[in-house]
Amino acid sequence: MLWAAERLGERPEKTKLLISISDGMPQAHMANTAELERHLLTACKTIEAREREGMILFGIGIGEKRVRHFYKNADVLESVGDLPRAVMGIVEKVMLGLGGRAGEAKANC
Repeated sequence: MLWAAERLGERPEKTKLLISISDGMPQAHMANTAELERHLLTACKTIEAREREGMILFGIGIGEKRVRHFYKNADVLESVGDLPRAVMGIVEKVMLGLGGRAGEAKANC
């Protein structure tokens, strides 16, 4: 995610939208879950700190409510079938200028 944010940050567009989608099921079998969660939280905070640069981060959890713990702007979906509606809702908010001020844009689409 940090790599994607760096690449996105190099783009000339004024507003940069990064959407992270997760089912909450990491495939790191032998990983230290606490360390992975700490790293995700740190990565989210690092990206969200770039808000003044036009970087907007949204997290979508598919059947996973914990996404709200990591992302300031988060939405929880019942199923993957809800994904198109949610993504279009986020894009609409950003295009209308609501997402440009991420602190005001809780993405409960």
